[in-house]
Amino acid sequence: MAKFTSSTISPLGRRIFVILFLISICVSFAVSAALLWLDYQAGIKRYEEVLNQISSSYQSSISYSLWNFDSRQLESQLQGITNFPGIVYVQVDNDGKVISSKGDLYKKAERRFVIPLFYKNNQTSHLLGQLRINQSYEALYESLYSRGAAILLSNIILFFLVVFIVLIVLHRLVTRRLWKMARWAQSFSLANLDDELIIGKQHHVEDEFSYVVDAINQMRVTIQDELTLREKENLQREQLQEQLALAVDNASLGFCRYELTNKKFICNTHFASQLGTNEVDIEDMRDPMQFFLNQITGPNSVKQIESINQLLRGNKVRLHDRFTMQQGNQKAVLEISFQVINYKDNCPSQVLICMTDFTREANLQNKIVQLSLDKEQDRATVTNILQSENQKLQEEKRELRQEILKLRLSQQPKHIKALSNLMDEYLSSWKEAMKPGEFELWHGFLNIDFYNKLVTIDISQLIGNLTTVLATKHSILIRKDLPFSIIADEDPDVLSFTIEKILFPELLNQSSDISLNVRLDNSRLNTAWLFTTPADVEFLEQSLSFKLASIIVKIRYNGSITSKKEGEQLEILLSTPFRT
Repeated sequence: MAKFTSSTISPLGRRIFVILFLISICVSFAVSAALLWLDYQAGIKRYEEVLNQISSSYQSSISYSLWNFDSRQLESQLQGITNFPGIVYVQVDNDGKVISSKGDLYKKAERRFVIPLFYKNNQTSHLLGQLRINQSYEALYESLYSRGAAILLSNIILFFLVVFIVLIVLHRLVTRRLWKMARWAQSFSLANLDDELIIGKQHHVEDEFSYVVDAINQMRVTIQDELTLREKENLQREQLQEQLALAVDNASLGFCRYELTNKKFICNTHFASQLGTNEVDIEDMRDPMQFFLNQITGPNSVKQIESINQLLRGNKVRLHDRFTMQQGNQKAVLEISFQVINYKDNCPSQVLICMTDFTREANLQNKIVQLSLDKEQDRATVTNILQSENQKLQEEKRELRQEILKLRLSQQPKHIKALSNLMDEYLSSWKEAMKPGEFELWHGFLNIDFYNKLVTIDISQLIGNLTTVLATKHSILIRKDLPFSIIADEDPDVLSFTIEKILFPELLNQSSDISLNVRLDNSRLNTAWLFTTPADVEFLEQSLSFKLASIIVKIRYNGSITSKKEGEQLEILLSTPFRT
């Protein structure tokens, strides 16, 4: 047993110190990481503001210097850009040819920024080149390293002081009292129950330790009372044994003590009657246990007899099971318990046997089982009838679905109705005269086969290539932002015809440049064309070509075409569900 002395170092104190110190280290690292992350985000934001400031301040002036071939002014402007935080290299080039540069090209850069340089007058806009900027975060990282070391060191020192103060308070209020309680518990025994546990002054502030001390002292008093009560219980137990024997007889409980040495059954009347005999015959038997085993019948009789033999050989201590016994000319169901109560030379010498008659309950249970089987059979019959009825209902449901499908196919979609109205509108004008190109539009539209077999194509490349061909045909500058690929099953003829009608010649003739953007967002393919054109939205939406394209998109793809004009920027958005 461990000896408790005042000089022993508290294991609890050491454990708490280690836990608190590790927690403080973790908290310090977490706080330092959070502060550094905030500083890093702020630094990144400042660097982005630098790029925005360069774009807004130097784009027009550098374009002007390039237009005027002012190399000195261009050099000074580039030198001024390198003075911004993080800018390590700046270059002006056109078609791969470097016009001027400043800084270290081979220095590591975390971000590269390209600004197009245009010269604009009242009528035209000329692309003069690109301003390329390399930005490095090296200075930001160095400041974060120094600040992180200072923050981490200060936090560790602060938390260490807090842990040290907590340990001092813990020793004064907890550990010292626990030592006193441990010394009292070591010397505690039933012989000195009168010794009271005291860990401090009698008039002290109440806390959890005072409650524990009061509870221990109360337990000590309770133990004293329990010892007194047990002495009384020992006296009452002898009286209860006599009453128990009387209760066994009144409860019709078969009771027997089998002595293996003498091969004798010492039993009561209920035990003998449950075996179909009497006490005198059992006492006169030469081997009553063999008689008992011979009375066991039923499907599990062999296994049950073997279990009883194992108990008699000492392989088991207790056995409890329900047995079917031969009771004269009848069979009885008895619940029997075997318990070894005495041993001699490591072998059982006495076995206690208790029996309860469950014949009536077993008969009732058999009747319940039979009724359950009859009920299950009736339930199976009803289930078969219901299944056959359900199959008939499913057939009727399938026929109704086919009828509904026929009705739906016979209805005219709203998009076909719109097409009919549009054709009716133009048919009235065709009686007098047709505008140039309208016949070709209608002829091409009405000859589209919407039921061709779909093929696997790259929709992104198809849209990009077709837009490039149309823009080149009309001598328009085009910028494309396309994904690597979008593979789907589609009819390329229908899609090509639709894009050609969206980008109709009247619109392209009035445009100076086109920006194409294709994206796949939330299972929808969004294609956006941005034109620099004086054409208005009303001119676009009133054109026959654009109307036909809108109808094809609704009929074919269940999609939509929208247009929006802001200043000289006209945006056309084609949005369709993406089908893979």
